[in-house]
Formats: sequence, structure tokens, C-alpha cells
Amino acid sequence: MKHILLFFILSIAFMGCEEIIDWEVDSDEIRLVVEGRITNEMKVHQIKLTETADYFDPQEPKPVRAAVVRVFDGNKTIEFKENSPGIYESAPFAGEVGRTYDLSITLAAPLANETSFAATSTLLKPASLDSLSAINKVDEEESDDGFQFFYTDLRFWGTGNLSEENSYLLEVYINGLLETDAIEEAAVFKDEFVSEEFEGFPFAPFTSLIANDGDSIALVIHSVENGFADFHEQLLLESEPRDPFGLSSPPANVSTNISGGALGYFYVSAVDTVRTIARDDF
Repeated sequence: MKHILLFFILSIAFMGCEEIIDWEVDSDEIRLVVEGRITNEMKVHQIKLTETADYFDPQEPKPVRAAVVRVFDGNKTIEFKENSPGIYESAPFAGEVGRTYDLSITLAAPLANETSFAATSTLLKPASLDSLSAINKVDEEESDDGFQFFYTDLRFWGTGNLSEENSYLLEVYINGLLETDAIEEAAVFKDEFVSEEFEGFPFAPFTSLIANDGDSIALVIHSVENGFADFHEQLLLESEPRDPFGLSSPPANVSTNISGGALGYFYVSAVDTVRTIARDDF
């Protein structure tokens, strides 16, 4: 199998970060990578198209130019125009809860003998956040030999949505900057693992967050389909270091909801946001 580099940008695609994944796929062909999401926020939405690249290629993935990118919401077609190489943007609009969004992509030139790609995602009812607590603490178990290990214990309260089979994606901002800017730092979990009420629910992995006293903290929760949680879990496994001697079992391809042999994931989400100020407790 040929090693492939995928650059996933997870903040308007998934979370707003640039994460390099050494992703093994069972094909030597150059394939399409799709990154994008639509939310119920009134804003310009973005879809990024790139090609897979060889593992040893030092360059960033090549953008896919001159594609026709459209999203149909069951009532009207939304055009995405290429405003920079490989970046396709809509006019400002807000996704609507309950609508299903159908993505269609037509390439000017085929990749892996395919020119047409499609994906479907439904915008689920949002969770509701009431309050947020951010307490800076010292981890007594991790602290040793006079060195103190600090972390921010982040917990939130609110109401989930158990009426639908959905999952949640959590993003954390400190002073307006996205902190969960790597795949392993994102918190994605399914409804089946929580009760309907979030009562002091801990953000995990909380030890990756370190704020200062007085910092502004924002927590954003996305209600997403379970398929995205499965995708994220498989992506985490794919990004883990592998046995350099090749003794580990071969990985399975990461799931996708995009037809035509493309990689990546297209999803829509409803969001809610809660804010607080970090305080020291030491």
C-alpha cells in the first residue's frame, strides 16, 4: 500500500487546524480529498478540495481547481465559487435544522477515473448550553520533584438531544483562538454515552488545555450525525504511530460519506456556544 498525506483543516472544515495524517490507502491512484461543513450560523461556508500526495512529497497537497461545487437543501441549490485555489465558498447563509443537504462535486478532470462525487448530511437539532466552568488547577499526581503540572478543568452544563441518534463535537477557544487544533485534542462523543442533561460534564482530554487566570474561554458544541463520530474515531487510529518494523496489523481505510472514492467527510451541524472566564484554584 502507498502512504498518502492528508491535510485536514478542522475549523471550518472540521476544527480549524492543519493536521498532517500519514494515511495508508489501498490504491496508488491520486484521489480527491473533500473537507467541509455547513452549520446553522449565518456566514460564508467553505468546502476545500485537494489531491492526495505521496508520503515523501514535501509540498502541500495540490488544490483541485475549476470544479463545480453545489449543495442542494431540498428547496434550492447553493453555488460554491472558487475564491482561492481549491477553496470554494458560498454566499452567506444559515443552515436550517431538519434539512438534509446534498453535496455534489464535478471535476474538470478525473481523479482515479472519477469526475462526480456526492455526499449527504442532515442538520440535527442543536444541544443547549447553559453555563461553563474553567478552573485552573495543579495535578498533584503528575507534579513531581518541585515541578508543578497545571491544567484547566473545563466543565459545562446544558441539555443534549436524545430524541435523535446524534453525536457531539466540542471546540474550545481561549481568548478567541481555537485551542483544540489537532485531531487528538478534539472531543467527539455519541449520545449513547451521556444522559440528556450535561451536569458538570468534563471536556476531554482536559489536560491538553492550559489557561491563565482571567482568560476568556468559549466552548462550542456541534450536534452532528453519528457517522462523523465514527470517522473521527477511525482517523484517530490512523494517525497513531505505527510499528516501524511492520509488525502491527494493517489499518483499514477510514470511512467516508462521500461517493466516488473520495477521502474526507462532509457534514452539517447545529451549534451552541457558552463562555466564561478562567480562574486559578491554587
